[in-house]
Amino acid sequence: MRRIFLIVLLWQLFACSSTPEINRYTFARDIPPTAGGAAELSGGLGVGPIELPEYWRQKEIVVLSGDNRIISNPNHIWAGDPKLAISRTIATSLSQQLQFNDIWAHPWDSRSKPQKQILLIIESMGGPLGGPVELVAKWRLTDDFGMKVIATERQSFQVTTANKSYPAYVEALNQAVGQLADALESSVRRHFLN
Repeated sequence: MRRIFLIVLLWQLFACSSTPEINRYTFARDIPPTAGGAAELSGGLGVGPIELPEYWRQKEIVVLSGDNRIISNPNHIWAGDPKLAISRTIATSLSQQLQFNDIWAHPWDSRSKPQKQILLIIESMGGPLGGPVELVAKWRLTDDFGMKVIATERQSFQVTTANKSYPAYVEALNQAVGQLADALESSVRRHFLN
């Protein structure tokens, strides 16, 4: 009996020691305080819905190879839904940059829908480990609860990863989302505040 207990205990210790660590990531951005007055957007501003490429509909972080292959590693995963995290990160960034609190990430309560909205499609996002990460996005600014199109724009953003690690890759993705947030802020100022 002792021998069986010892074998089971050693087997469990071996299994625990050989289990690779799972790393979880999310999107976030630090925004320095901005100078200037607060924006005024009557009826509020909503960010979303956001559409991501189909290869982003998984828990694992995807890396794009040069030959259109999608590479993923089960030890590097998103802490939640990347679509929701991107929407929240952009909404938080816009709120801080515009100094305006009535900015909401999708999904929002249908009873208090923002009057002005940014509909966002990320056409592609990613790249190889250690190489350039590209984010291509197009968006539509709408008013009257999505009934009136104000502008449609499309831009590409590129960031080079610091090294071939997953943390450096996720940091480059975060920087690309930050560049997108800056472009959206500029678009909101041009079309809603002038």
